[in-house]
Formats: sequence, structure tokens, C-alpha cells
Amino acid sequence: MSTRSTLILTILLIMVATAFSLAAYPRLPDLMASHWGANDQVNGYLPRFWSAFLTPLISLGMLVLFLLIPNIDPMKVNIAKFRETFNAFIVGPGWQGTVPRGLTQISSPIKAVLVIGRTLVENDSDIPTAYGLASQIQMTPLSQR
Repeated sequence: MSTRSTLILTILLIMVATAFSLAAYPRLPDLMASHWGANDQVNGYLPRFWSAFLTPLISLGMLVLFLLIPNIDPMKVNIAKFRETFNAFIVGPGWQGTVPRGLTQISSPIKAVLVIGRTLVENDSDIPTAYGLASQIQMTPLSQR
């Protein structure tokens, strides 16, 4: 999926989550269970607002962070140079289909895949770049496209 498509999909999902929270909000109790102990008993509560809107707010914050990091990165040309590598499309054995535009196909000989992202960090100034690159790694099953 291209970066633009990912951004549009992410914004739509945040909007759906926010709409759901707005619709449910009036029917929620003032305090909602938020944590259960090992004995399956509630031992933590959140106010109604945070119970309803915490997930959309965290999602929005993460989206802003992921958009901001590449823009403040002094080495953003490197991100662009390796964009194709980050937009990998991993397929299982015998897969027949069309690779979505903007993605690079990587064929796996087995049905299971382990992806370990690595980014070279030569000194402390590379750390923000490494985090920016790592934040862009996504895995989405074909069934969810």
C-alpha cells in the first residue's frame, strides 16, 4: 500500500472510531472497567470520556508522530531512497495474483513469515531517523485489503 493510501485509510479508521465513540458516549456509565486482575475481578476504572476516546486519541497522536518524524529528519532523502524497500508485499508459496501498485513482491517458500526490521544507527544523531523508518513498517493480510 502506498504511503498516501495508508494515510487515507488511517484517517478513515480514526474517523470511524471517533464516530463510534461519539454515538456510544451518551449510553456509557460515568466509570467504566478498564483493568481486570488475574482473578477476573475488575480492579481499575476510567472515566467515561477516556474510556470512549482514548483509542481514537492515541491513534491520532501516533499518526501525527509518524507524519512529523520524517519531516524533521535531517536525512529524509534516505527515507525516500529506500521507500520501495519499505513497501514490501510478502506472499506465500503458490500465490497467484497481482502485486498492488507501489509494492515490491517478496516470495516466501513457506506460509509462515517472520519479519525483523533492522536500521543502521552509526551515532546518536541517527536514532530519530531509525525510529522514523521503523514506525513505517506495516503488515496487513491480503484478506484485510
